[in-house]
Amino acid sequence: MAEEAAAEGATPLLEGLLDEIVLWEILRAAQLHTVARHDEPFFLEASCDGLLLSRSYSGCRLALYNPATREHASLRCPPWGFNIVGMYPHPPTGEYRLLLTNFSAPEGQTGCYVLPLGSDQPPRYIGWLEMVKVLCIEISALIRDSLHWFLLEHRKHVLVFDTTAESFRHMRAPLVLGDSDPGLFAMDGTLGIDCHNDAMEIITIWVLQDYESEVWDIKYRIKLPVGEIRKKFGDYGESWGLGVGVVSGDGDVLLLLNFRGWLLQIDSDGKLIESSNCGHRDLRIYEYRLKQSLVQHAFFPALKSYASSASLLI
Repeated sequence: MAEEAAAEGATPLLEGLLDEIVLWEILRAAQLHTVARHDEPFFLEASCDGLLLSRSYSGCRLALYNPATREHASLRCPPWGFNIVGMYPHPPTGEYRLLLTNFSAPEGQTGCYVLPLGSDQPPRYIGWLEMVKVLCIEISALIRDSLHWFLLEHRKHVLVFDTTAESFRHMRAPLVLGDSDPGLFAMDGTLGIDCHNDAMEIITIWVLQDYESEVWDIKYRIKLPVGEIRKKFGDYGESWGLGVGVVSGDGDVLLLLNFRGWLLQIDSDGKLIESSNCGHRDLRIYEYRLKQSLVQHAFFPALKSYASSASLLI
């Protein structure tokens, strides 16, 4: 009862956002912890250096927060027509910036833009790049001061955005077979790409062994314990579909599976090591990674001050 009372009296992480808990942090301990509360549906836009950026479904609210320090601030939304495709630190200035795309801009201004967090200036145009439209549906990975995307539509290249020079280039991608949609993620200072076979029974993980030479290798081929999972969690149908996320650390990987209301953890040997019943919650595994950081960023007070004196753009 004391714990319930304390929870009821807890200060919301984001002011004005009430009791609906819709964002969770997933840990190896198979526990779900509240990191933010929202009063309307939302989705994650980006994560970087322990920061999470969310946007309401209505598109008129952005929120930036650090779950470890409980710092938070509302942000001015980019003007209509802009899509957020990445968030990154800009080493020369120390700013955190958003990488945007806009395909409804006037002729000659369609393409990529940059916007510092909390800026009251319009987004700055940095040019057009062929295949840039696919960034709107891809998840980026930040390593070596660059954002990376695996282009599912083409599958031959990893698109690289140098956050210092704010320019694009391509690097070689591995030959990923099958009809599955591979996912790109940061793995121990390098890049990893996960994909599954058509039967959704084997997860293959490619790792970039040599960044400069762009050499990839298969590091894991994990056979999922499909029979054990179906028997334990009561699914005997012929179809087999589930959400998969990959968590890396300490030179190893852990698979997170969202299956029929259960969060399952599979190790690199294909063994089911933990399970957590999520009840009737509509659990979604985001491909964004959150690495906790206790760094207290100076821009939070500035953003709060600015938000209190200016209304958000709609």
